[in-house]
Amino acid sequence: MNPLHAEAGTNHDAGAHAGAEAAVQRWWHAHCQRSANVAGSGARARLGGMHAGSVGEAFVLGYQEALAVALAKPLAAREALVAVGPGLADAPSPADAAPTPRPLRALSVTEATGNGPRDLRAALTRDGHGLRLRGQKRFATLATAADELWVAAVDETAERDPSGAMRPSIAVVRVTPELEGVGRTPMPSLGFMPEVPHAFLDLDVELPATARLPGDGWAQLVKPFGALEDALVRAAVASYLAAQGQSQDWSAELVAALDGSAEALADFDDAAKVDREAWARLEAAMAELDALMPAVDAAFLPGTAADWQRDQRLFQVATRRRKARLAALDPSPRVDPV
Repeated sequence: MNPLHAEAGTNHDAGAHAGAEAAVQRWWHAHCQRSANVAGSGARARLGGMHAGSVGEAFVLGYQEALAVALAKPLAAREALVAVGPGLADAPSPADAAPTPRPLRALSVTEATGNGPRDLRAALTRDGHGLRLRGQKRFATLATAADELWVAAVDETAERDPSGAMRPSIAVVRVTPELEGVGRTPMPSLGFMPEVPHAFLDLDVELPATARLPGDGWAQLVKPFGALEDALVRAAVASYLAAQGQSQDWSAELVAALDGSAEALADFDDAAKVDREAWARLEAAMAELDALMPAVDAAFLPGTAADWQRDQRLFQVATRRRKARLAALDPSPRVDPV
């Protein structure tokens, strides 16, 4: 048995996984319809959180809107490079121009060795006139429910730095789950947001040349997505909490503060804003939301707080990425946030 599959365990409930995947698709389709005339991923993330029935649902909708923003520029660059022709039948649509519902997407970076560019072992190589992607991924969020997998891999088609001083060139490719050579194994629950599925990926798949996004996949997609995800997931969760506060008659001051926090975080909805000044604004907005958490914890009505107490562990997941961003803002030697 593949060791990744062994790690997944033999006792996971296939029915529960299937139910979670169906729920994610249902949330996404409803959100696409509800937000069809809403401009901007930040505003759509807030709207999604406002209507979410759980922290997990708010996370899914914020994640999707963040990935739509992160993909918009690379997809536009790709469309500009590829002439319209017979080979484009499988080409993705621009993030904001796809028919409703927009495709549900997953970005897969993390491997057993870590989630930094030097940790990646999955590789993209030439295969005749096309490409071949080989490797294994873990913690692939939403991968079992996704219509599109966007996978980061070492680009073996690029020239390598002979000294080894520079990080490897990273490519991001689009993989449709139905392709031969795509294996998706559901992971056990992480202990919070149990309705959000994660998966191990086993990949040995042939791809057309058009599947690869142009340019540096790390700098142009993976790195900005990290900040966009922090912002728009939190914007959606803050909106979810504000809606909970309204339904549970929390203080008007707390509900207004949560709504204001969601608005500030939703403003970070453009990959072009991913720079040092934006990081400072993002960290300030995240700190403001963090400061509201003790009041939120105390405000939940008896019998309604258990899921929130479990799911707020979400805010701890990106701690490493956030520490790197804070270090990069310090005048001491720079650290590249991921």
